[in-house]
Amino acid sequence: AAVIAAVGVNAQDSKLTSSLGLATQHVHRGVTFNVAPVFEGKMQYGITNWLSVGADATMGLNAVAGYGNNFNLNVTATHDELSLTIKDYYFLNGYTGGANNYFDYGKATNHIVEASLKYAKEKYYGMAGLSVYQASENTKKGLYLEAGYDLLSNLTVCAGYVTEASAVNFREKGGFTHVGLINTRDWKVSESWTSKVTTGIYINPTYKHVTEAAGIGSLPVNATVSLTF
Repeated sequence: AAVIAAVGVNAQDSKLTSSLGLATQHVHRGVTFNVAPVFEGKMQYGITNWLSVGADATMGLNAVAGYGNNFNLNVTATHDELSLTIKDYYFLNGYTGGANNYFDYGKATNHIVEASLKYAKEKYYGMAGLSVYQASENTKKGLYLEAGYDLLSNLTVCAGYVTEASAVNFREKGGFTHVGLINTRDWKVSESWTSKVTTGIYINPTYKHVTEAAGIGSLPVNATVSLTF
């Protein structure tokens, strides 16, 4: 099992939330990016009370080119418990292995744009995501489904499923991408400093069907530990 540990910093005001961390690996829907430590960062800015824009990035600390290094943008619209997100994934040295021109959205692009719809209540959520734009030579566009439920206030069970081969989920066949159990709790370091500790274990039932590509790991189980300041 891969053990993921992260150290990060958080900053937020009424409109902006952000975090920066260091992790041993990055896990994406049951697969790992880079078999090495990575920097992870994310931010989200609320334009209105229902519309926000954001970005997140992962950069590996090793010399492996490929999917472990990515930069992603999103736009999210929210109404009550329902949200619609358009997310643009950009993979350095990705599917085409081309010139890494970020602004190239042509037939050989390294971008994948996914649209997802999410319904979230206090104790559970469900979401569905589908690639709406990617390189024309890449025809794998299976529908991704995910759900989670809070067993306790700090313990969540989650699972993901893809209907068929999917590029953005790195699967050559359909099936469950992961089943996970996540525990999150605050750790009071001092009177003025509180950190968040998250531990989890993810089983990857379809690890044998993970796409073989530079920077992508395909272990049957991933254990995670993260610490965010």
